[in-house]
Amino acid sequence: MQAQLDQQLKSENIAISWLERSFMAGDTRSLYVAGEDINFQWSIHEVMEFDERWKKGIKRGKTSPQLIAELAEYFGRQPEDIVILVIDRGMKGKIG
Repeated sequence: MQAQLDQQLKSENIAISWLERSFMAGDTRSLYVAGEDINFQWSIHEVMEFDERWKKGIKRGKTSPQLIAELAEYFGRQPEDIVILVIDRGMKGKIG
């Protein structure tokens, strides 16, 4: 059993090394990946609800930071998740 685990770990390490050499130019030990903790996944229903709530909030005179905090609480998400969706929906012209 241990021999199988050791072989699997060796295979994984070889694959990781190959991927790093093939796709990550430069020193990967100092690589920083932004947004690893952000949840980019939303259901279509959530997106439609988000759009509606965002537009209503803007009409009521709320600021973007206020809406971000409110929507993060409403959806049970981190504010960063909301900010990414705001950027995405704004770029697509779906919210003002």
